[in-house]
Amino acid sequence: MVLKSSRYPVSQTYYCRTRLKKNLFKVNLYASKRSDREKPLIGICGIYNRPEGNYLAALTLEKNMTTIYPPHFLKDTGSG
Repeated sequence: MVLKSSRYPVSQTYYCRTRLKKNLFKVNLYASKRSDREKPLIGICGIYNRPEGNYLAALTLEKNMTTIYPPHFLKDTGSG
């Protein structure tokens, strides 16, 4: 969809779950203008289960970096 779109900006998200542990991965493709069609921005994050709780890992391809958020970061405070 992102590569074949004629109207911009355009975004498409894909979700995938692993078979054994049912971890969730999300891939987002985004093109803000026609020239971004060949190289859209790619966002990847995964939510995976550990005994301590759910962790979120955000991958940054441009900077070759992974940021991991621990379970207490994802807990709802109930204040809003």
